[in-house]
Amino acid sequence: MRNLISETAEKVSDNIVSMKYSDNIPPEKKVSDLVSIDWRNVLPEPPENNSQITREEIQEVSELSDKRTDRQVELVMVVDKDIRVMFERLLKDNNLSYPAEKIKKIYDTIVFPVIMNLKWQYNRPRPYQLAPKFGVKIDYIPTDTINTPSYPSGHTAYATIIASVLSEMYPEFSSEFYELVNVAGKAREIQGVHYESDNDASMVIVGALWQDIKYDI
Repeated sequence: MRNLISETAEKVSDNIVSMKYSDNIPPEKKVSDLVSIDWRNVLPEPPENNSQITREEIQEVSELSDKRTDRQVELVMVVDKDIRVMFERLLKDNNLSYPAEKIKKIYDTIVFPVIMNLKWQYNRPRPYQLAPKFGVKIDYIPTDTINTPSYPSGHTAYATIIASVLSEMYPEFSSEFYELVNVAGKAREIQGVHYESDNDASMVIVGALWQDIKYDI
């Protein structure tokens, strides 16, 4: 019996190790000529599917999604639909303006192509895809924004570039801006669609991109 259990576990593990978000990989997106860093090699590989880190992250996402409140669901939907709302509220409360066109252009032309290319380079499965392999349930909220691989998080990347731009304009509020980045990332975990390491990766790559291009824009 012990050998049979061991053999079965190995087969399941092999399946977990090779699991990807999808086999249907789209064409690469063109990255802006303003980007001079070796963006493909800024991030480490995401934790392996069968690693202890991934197991712990899946368990955390499961617990967050299972215990979420109605108020957290509202936050999830705000973040999912338009992250800008959180920053605009903070700015409005302090009589500050939000440079919508500037930030949108930076994200669309510089950050977004890099993030999308990295997502498909790593092709990490979403937590709710991998969790059943471990016998874990994730009560995720399906939306139109989860139709790409998990690593790095696009929403956290968007929040990070917003915080980066706004911190240059209003440095006295920098800590508040980056706290909203953390809120956005946690909302995606509560939704059941991202690991914590996805959010960490987004902050790293966007930070590197911002340092690379901010003096050129």
